[in-house]
Amino acid sequence: MNEYEELKKRIEKAKKEIIDEHINNQYVDTQFCAGLSRALQILDRCLQEEDKTDRSLSEIMDEKYANREDKDNIFGVGLTDREFIDFVIKYLLGDDWCVADPLGQTQINEIALYEILGKYSKEYIRERKRIEKGNLRKKIAKKNKTEDKNENDTGVD
Repeated sequence: MNEYEELKKRIEKAKKEIIDEHINNQYVDTQFCAGLSRALQILDRCLQEEDKTDRSLSEIMDEKYANREDKDNIFGVGLTDREFIDFVIKYLLGDDWCVADPLGQTQINEIALYEILGKYSKEYIRERKRIEKGNLRKKIAKKNKTEDKNENDTGVD
């Protein structure tokens, strides 16, 4: 049993337990159950696509070149956007990388981008540290301003 199937069984069991518990109390948290249903749909899609993503880049490119109609063309066959994203995530974040939240593909792409930049881009890491340092300074300044205001308010006239 692979990870997806195990996770799917655990989510289905949790959903059943929650529904059973809430039915006994005459209350069903529909948003939470909808979230679990969406997670199950995503897992089903992952199970279906798992076989497609196990192929290496060389295997897919070999197949594309073999099925190419214009054999005399000297330029590359190219990759679709989806193929590109799948390979970048697979090779830079690993085969086991996934997002378990019920998000859209554009949101998942954004998460993957931040993780790739955080892992491989020194410039992005420096930028993030500068921003975090600036935010920390703002919090400290705000705290000091609040403390100064409180001290002035408690003064005796």
